[in-house]
Amino acid sequence: MHSEIFSYTSFNETDQEAFSFSSGDFNPLHANFEFARRSKTGEVVVHGIHVFIWAIDSLLSRGVLNKESFSQTRIICKFKKPVFLFERITLVQSLENENKTVFFVTKDSSTLVRIEFKREANIVRQETIKNARKYYLGKIFEPLSLIASDNEQQAFELDLRYLDNSYLVNTFPHLYSALGSKTLSHIAALSSAVGMIAPGRHSLFTSFELNILSNIHQKNAILNVKNYHPDFGLLKMEYSGFGMFASLEALALPEPTSPPETKQVYQLLRKQNLRDEKVLIIGGSRGIGAMIAKILSAWGAKVFITYNSGKADADKLSIDANIEIIHFDVSNSDPKSLIKKLPLGISSFFYFATPKIFFRRTQEFHIDKLDLFRMFYIDMFKKIFLELYARNSTLKRIFYPSSTELDNNYTENKEYTQAKLEGEEMCKLLATKINSINFFVPRLPKITTDQTNWVNQNNTSDQDILYLGKLLEECFEI
Repeated sequence: MHSEIFSYTSFNETDQEAFSFSSGDFNPLHANFEFARRSKTGEVVVHGIHVFIWAIDSLLSRGVLNKESFSQTRIICKFKKPVFLFERITLVQSLENENKTVFFVTKDSSTLVRIEFKREANIVRQETIKNARKYYLGKIFEPLSLIASDNEQQAFELDLRYLDNSYLVNTFPHLYSALGSKTLSHIAALSSAVGMIAPGRHSLFTSFELNILSNIHQKNAILNVKNYHPDFGLLKMEYSGFGMFASLEALALPEPTSPPETKQVYQLLRKQNLRDEKVLIIGGSRGIGAMIAKILSAWGAKVFITYNSGKADADKLSIDANIEIIHFDVSNSDPKSLIKKLPLGISSFFYFATPKIFFRRTQEFHIDKLDLFRMFYIDMFKKIFLELYARNSTLKRIFYPSSTELDNNYTENKEYTQAKLEGEEMCKLLATKINSINFFVPRLPKITTDQTNWVNQNNTSDQDILYLGKLLEECFEI
């Protein structure tokens, strides 16, 4: 149970930019919406170390911690869930005894960051590092992703001279006063060690253990990659900097998945002739919608896809597979304007529009989330369908997917489950009223996409293509 509340805050784009220049961490996950939407989180994330520094400074400002709190103490920080821009987070204390004190950064009732002060002697065994490659933080703006695939031990020397620590000094004065600007800068640079060096571009900072040590006076940092497990993507490192020593753990994540290449479709699936078909796919710029778009295009169908924010993904599909792209925001666009942009003769309507659904903060049921899902899966689907049907007597089939998670009483996302079940019932009702159209409502298993790919797999798997090919053959009765 969380108890005493110490502080609240939220972070905006200005905070993000300032911390990037203070830490040297310019990983696009923290600034680039287009990059972040294809990441595991689905949106821009606040630097975890930024949140940690805010939390410690807040505790110092309230007298909960003091300078002596860092002596003979190991600080263990675990990043449980990401902190997003503009969301209000809370710092609370949950546990204190003679050996440790635990603080939590929370959102609603969900723990985002766990920080433990464990009172024990600081025992740090520094290794002598030779032939470390040198990099200047603050001069690197693109992540380097320096990991040896053969588990070879690597070492890097990180020079912090080009970092601008004015934001840290001015925004977190209590931590600056307790540790000094050099140690504070090195703590901030832990973010850069993971986000810019190793694993780099596609990384997830999971935890670190920090020791504040007055006997370390080295100007530059040494980042030592101790162990890398490529099968799991787990990376363990040690960071030695002015007045501090830290053990880091991070995950090397795979690059975003790509839709199947046309050659891959031809090799795996039987050739089909869909040259008489005109297909509209709502939400077809990425994920399963993009996979299906590539398969149908390879089979000769004329495919039209909509995108909201993923123009780069949509453009690539347009070039690679001769697919027509149309900008359409399901949450804020008029279906009539979309239908007017389409030619007559649309024969199939595939609906993959969805808000972000799989990153859950809490198990509590939220009616506002249910309303959002209903808007996407029921209200807008029905509006687009009725407009399309009124203008196209050629419309023959509807593809309205959901998930096999519904078969398993998907309680982790109750709002999603309820809205999808209501959407399936809506399709059944429409099918009874309009018997000239086949409503195909499959529950799809987990397919490798940006949101589900946690292994080192960058392209659509053969198994996924075979499954989707068979499903489309059933849908088109071929």
